Amino acid sequence: VDAGAGAGEVAAPQRSDTIMVVRVDPVSGHVGLLSIPRDTRVAIPGRPHPEKIAHAHAYGQARGGPGAGARLVAETVEDFLGLPIDHFVEVDFDAFRAVVDAVGGVDICVEKPMRYTARSQNLEIRLEPGCQRLDGEKALQYVRYRQDGDIFRIERQQKFLRALAQQVLSLQSVLKLPQIAAAVGPKITTDLSHQRMLAFLTLLPKVRSQSITMGMLPGRPAYVDGVSYWLVDEEEARRIAL
Repeated sequence: VDAGAGAGEVAAPQRSDTIMVVRVDPVSGHVGLLSIPRDTRVAIPGRPHPEKIAHAHAYGQARGGPGAGARLVAETVEDFLGLPIDHFVEVDFDAFRAVVDAVGGVDICVEKPMRYTARSQNLEIRLEPGCQRLDGEKALQYVRYRQDGDIFRIERQQKFLRALAQQVLSLQSVLKLPQIAAAVGPKITTDLSHQRMLAFLTLLPKVRSQSITMGMLPGRPAYVDGVSYWLVDEEEARRIAL
């Protein structure tokens, strides 16, 4: 989730900064990841007209209670893709930084200079091109940069997640998983029980980086009533999601 409208204000409504549907096969260890652009035009339960899917979290959050935003996002995705969403994990910027720092940083080749400042979002991005190890703060800058468009940002996010997965699945990180989980766990919001989370951790030795597949919901950018969206054919989206 993002920093919220009017970053720094108490209880500012937060939108989804990034949405991904992840499917895990506990037998084969295969992991499939589907990125949903935050501007995807969808019907949000309880709203009179289609809107950007990123707004669903803010509407759910307004209903109150931990996880209410993520639950409405999950419900929206279920309706849109025709997929049952068993669980959700909500990560804010602090949790993302904590994950990266807990594994000792992630090696990434930054493709180009990335510079951007938005004081309203408490955001300053200053990255130079070249292969380097990114700590939590620099990694957050890398995955948030979107001055070249959200689709390129999604490509970078997937590139980063693959590198993060390789880091987590390395022998050294696997041995440190209990400490990593203890550091990160209190910073995320999820409907997974403690026992269920431990069960997922036991699956990690089965997972290999080459068994992780990633894709993005296909569509096209367009304006509807003066608002920019990512327009998706629902039938094609459901076929890809399945």
